[in-house]
Amino acid sequence: MPGVVGRLALVVLGALAVVALAPLPAHAQANGHLRVAHLSPSTGAMDVYVSATDGGFEELLAADVTYGEVTGYESLPPGEYVFSWRRAGASPSGAARFRSSTVLPPGGALTVAALGAGGDVRSTLVVDDLSAPPSGTARLRLANADETAGSVRVAVDDRALFGDGAAFAVVTDYVEVPAGVVALDITTGDRPDGIRTDLDLAPGSVNTLVILQRGGGVSDLEAVVDAEGATVLDEARVLARVVDAAAAPEVPEVGAIATGAGGTAVHVGGSGLATPAAVLVASCLVAAGVLTAATRRSGDLRP
Repeated sequence: MPGVVGRLALVVLGALAVVALAPLPAHAQANGHLRVAHLSPSTGAMDVYVSATDGGFEELLAADVTYGEVTGYESLPPGEYVFSWRRAGASPSGAARFRSSTVLPPGGALTVAALGAGGDVRSTLVVDDLSAPPSGTARLRLANADETAGSVRVAVDDRALFGDGAAFAVVTDYVEVPAGVVALDITTGDRPDGIRTDLDLAPGSVNTLVILQRGGGVSDLEAVVDAEGATVLDEARVLARVVDAAAAPEVPEVGAIATGAGGTAVHVGGSGLATPAAVLVASCLVAAGVLTAATRRSGDLRP
């Protein structure tokens, strides 16, 4: 019997050594942050689902998202995800209208955006840079979600911020601008004379300007979620300012998608995926129980 006990002891010690050397599971790394933006003027309200693998179990990420709406950030473990957009209220088992996939890095921030119009609507992944801009500045970018505007150009003191402008369904890169109140001169294809509006940018903030068209299926574009405010530029369009980060770098205020099943599984969208380390821990617990029982039995057989 001592030989059996010794062999079981080696099994337990060997399994524990493997666990110690196993890589950390995904949920032990810094979570990423993800949100949804509906920027397609011809598309009605949508439900957005997320799954950990293509064809895997899907969980509702955002429900009834309408044009002009930008959700708050959700916290997710880093890894690969697939996003499926369906008409609001449609069966989750039905075909998605459009889909996209991406790898969410540890600590990263992404926006899953519906861009385009008509038969050219697509799910696009946009990287959100929430790192701190230089002292005394704010970070700014432009998203053109107005199908009627043509190319949108934004200038400050006659300096074009985004090159020759942003075409429809384009999200520009960020630029740094002085913090404080800045006067924006905005020109569009149908307003070459331009529209001037003031914008107050907090030091260290990260912001996205969104050009939205009025009459795009939304009665109140001023109700953009997570926007500091919206300005009616003219009878055709609205300028919304979405604050990506109030004082970068910061962890966004987030909700929480159910992504865990205790400490033994990485769980995304309701599909528990046991990690190798979790399997080994379970094996160790079983082996330890057997070892204890065997030791007791060997003690009982001693004279």
